[in-house]
Amino acid sequence: MRSRNHLEKYFPSCSFLPSVVIFFVSLVGCSNKPGVTNIAAQRMAKGSTMGTGYTLRFYASDDFSESQTLGLFKRVEEELALVNRQMSTYDPESELSRFNAYGESEWFEVSGDLAEVVELANEVSTKTSGAFDVTVGPLVDLWGFGPDGRPKKVPDAAKVQSVLELVGYETVASRSSPAGLHKQNSKTRVDLSAIAKGHGVDRVCDLFEAAGIESYFVEIGGEVRTKGSKPDGEPWRVGIQNPTVERVDTPLRILELKDLALATSGNYRNFYFRDGKFYSHTIDPSTGYPVRDRIVSASVVFEECASADAIATAMMTLGFQRGLEVAEEEDWAVFLVTLNQDGQMVLAASNEFKKHFPDLDLSSPSLTSESNQSKTEAASH
Repeated sequence: MRSRNHLEKYFPSCSFLPSVVIFFVSLVGCSNKPGVTNIAAQRMAKGSTMGTGYTLRFYASDDFSESQTLGLFKRVEEELALVNRQMSTYDPESELSRFNAYGESEWFEVSGDLAEVVELANEVSTKTSGAFDVTVGPLVDLWGFGPDGRPKKVPDAAKVQSVLELVGYETVASRSSPAGLHKQNSKTRVDLSAIAKGHGVDRVCDLFEAAGIESYFVEIGGEVRTKGSKPDGEPWRVGIQNPTVERVDTPLRILELKDLALATSGNYRNFYFRDGKFYSHTIDPSTGYPVRDRIVSASVVFEECASADAIATAMMTLGFQRGLEVAEEEDWAVFLVTLNQDGQMVLAASNEFKKHFPDLDLSSPSLTSESNQSKTEAASH
């Protein structure tokens, strides 16, 4: 871990809060467009939350003071800490952990935020016939993608079936007044990791909106939401990571994102081989087994990032063909990547995605293509 002194050596004009680094970059008259004489400063912060990193950028006029900026980023830190206290499964004292440990048949009182996220998760579950399921955690652990690591041997059918009995989004209910959660099986547990980052992005955006910020970029762990454009009229650019290239500066495609959120889920990082068979971390809640589809990446554009986050995960479970079908049925903006029998990438996008990005190139790139090197704010991955 680099010390504060180390950071100040390289960023002497930065201000520091615990676990967050804040930058001030002044931009004066930086437009090439006639009649545009914006005077603005980019404010930027980087920090950590939910086991990953975040990047925040926004533009504001010079009368938005340094103290206002520091105060806003402090509220962001506090808000993200609150999200963790509500929804972390690693903190045994979080609301969600206490609900998971709850063994009674009565409703369990929670915050309105937690109840709202579980409600949204169940809505996506219903629309995807259970492809998105926040109770799938025991199966994820069984197949070696949880905190205990890889299993010594592949689980047998009997073991899969016994764990499958603990899974089912229909067994968990939420209510808003009074806010609470209920589960039919006391052993069922909820894991919101496939939606919490997106929800965190939305919570930060709510703070920016309340502060009157009209141009911002918020990213947590690769999930992104933007508003407006930069002072010179340039859009916020976000890259979709190439699943066959480790470097994030060579995105598969670059999107100009305005007033939208983008979330990406993929199978290209978390997997293992056992006895010559491929096992991905995406588990089908209906069968209890890792998904066998050749889909490698799903990106979703939506107004809110939490919805995009959940839908992207659902697409990976549904697979390439069925995922596209559901996206068309629900009018979801979805971009999918799969591999054909020759290992070549095949790209596809729903009609709603094409409406947002009419110039999107859907041709198959080479496996080692680095032709998309370009300056982006971040890569969705």
